[in-house]
Amino acid sequence: MATLLKPSILLKFLVITLILVPSSYARLAHTKLSSVPRKMNGHDILRKLGYDVSITEYYRRRWLLQGADPDRVSPGGPDPQHH
Repeated sequence: MATLLKPSILLKFLVITLILVPSSYARLAHTKLSSVPRKMNGHDILRKLGYDVSITEYYRRRWLLQGADPDRVSPGGPDPQHH
């Protein structure tokens, strides 16, 4: 009976360990002490580069309201006198 009990306890311990280890990895939080870098969005990158995000938002909204086509007009084409 003692020889059957030890493998049974070992098997239960192994199963419980295999269940708990992956769930403990899922609990890693993005804290200041965490070595895992947090995701950065475009606003964070622009802010770190020194841009004012509110101004870029203004131009983005203005561009969306005007549509994708800018109000630029291209010249008539290549100059026929130029080779």
